[in-house]
Amino acid sequence: MHHLADKSEVIESIFEICHPNAEDRAEIKYEVPFLINFEGKSVMDMLKKQKDFKGMDMMLQYLQAYGVDHHSRAI
Repeated sequence: MHHLADKSEVIESIFEICHPNAEDRAEIKYEVPFLINFEGKSVMDMLKKQKDFKGMDMMLQYLQAYGVDHHSRAI
């Protein structure tokens, strides 16, 4: 995901495959990991630096499908 941070449209297409219905947690086909890199940066950090607010909003919409015990809590 970090390598795709400058291509939010590609990230969105991946999410559409993994989460066909983003609002329904039961519809998650593949879980997308949201991890920090070795520099302590998440994909959200990278999108923020690029001022890609549309990409950040898209990621937040997909993150809401996961529970609080998901690894995205590191963001």
